[in-house]
Amino acid sequence: MRSLRADPPGLAVGDRKATFVMALEQAEQLFIAAENTGPAARPLPLFYGLSQAGRALLATKVPGDPWRPRSHGIGEVRGGVAAPTVADFEVEPKKFGAFPMVAQALSSSGLRGPTRLGDLWTLLPDTSRFEIPKSGPHRLLNVVADSYRTDGTIEVELSGLPPHLGVPRSPDDDPSGVRSDWGEEEARVRDFLSHYPSLTGLRFATGGGQPIGFVPMSGGTARVTALWSEGPEGPRTTGEVTRLVATSYAGYDMAYPCLDGGDRPLHPLTVWWAVLFGLSVLARYEPETWGRAIDVNGSREAVALEYILEAALDSVPELLYRVFTGDA
Repeated sequence: MRSLRADPPGLAVGDRKATFVMALEQAEQLFIAAENTGPAARPLPLFYGLSQAGRALLATKVPGDPWRPRSHGIGEVRGGVAAPTVADFEVEPKKFGAFPMVAQALSSSGLRGPTRLGDLWTLLPDTSRFEIPKSGPHRLLNVVADSYRTDGTIEVELSGLPPHLGVPRSPDDDPSGVRSDWGEEEARVRDFLSHYPSLTGLRFATGGGQPIGFVPMSGGTARVTALWSEGPEGPRTTGEVTRLVATSYAGYDMAYPCLDGGDRPLHPLTVWWAVLFGLSVLARYEPETWGRAIDVNGSREAVALEYILEAALDSVPELLYRVFTGDA
């Protein structure tokens, strides 16, 4: 990102360039500080590094005024009782401030209201190796668009679906046989996918009482193959379809759900913002709770927290660079 400072992208000229340059310098120094800090304090420089980078982002993308946020735009849910675990700690969006402004600039869903960190945890690909206890139901879907059909459609494989959406199967079942509950399976899968705005243009090759190709996989997930109709004005290559329905991140193309009831998927940078804000509040204002959480001798969350704070050092700057250069 240092290479962008001599010639900032987008709207960052004049006063905006001055903000862009200094905010990125502050972000860089804070990320370096985070790298040299242990998990007890690392959430603080990580979040404030992201926050300053967010100011640089708004200087490049928000036309007109206001483009300078005066608050975080997100807060903790105050209930008078400390959260028993990190997963149970809740954050909530505000109407004004950096969080909703950054979400708008990224064309990202926000949060509908109070949201557990455990419900956001599974929306970062980095957490797939280390889920925390009491993680929520939301899932990222891996997207692979890789083959054409003779009817002019493109096959798109979606993996990472919850296996409980399918009907019970046994090794002796005929996968194409007639069953009265195929329609039930289709309805559950369609309902689940309805929370992913970028996938609304997909359809199944079969249905209406026939199996749609829902396949349970090892590791407690499932996959299904859908179709994208090219159409006269639609994408004509698998790469174009992938860019339309997925966000590229950490080497994978992922479909993100919407959490605020709107028609836009979450952007991973928005998820990082909410997660790092929550962790920084815990570390700063509830040090006893945070200290228990990162104690590897007594906490089931500890290793997962260590891992995600380490992953943030690489993933957050990479995402920021992609956003600044238009590659995300």
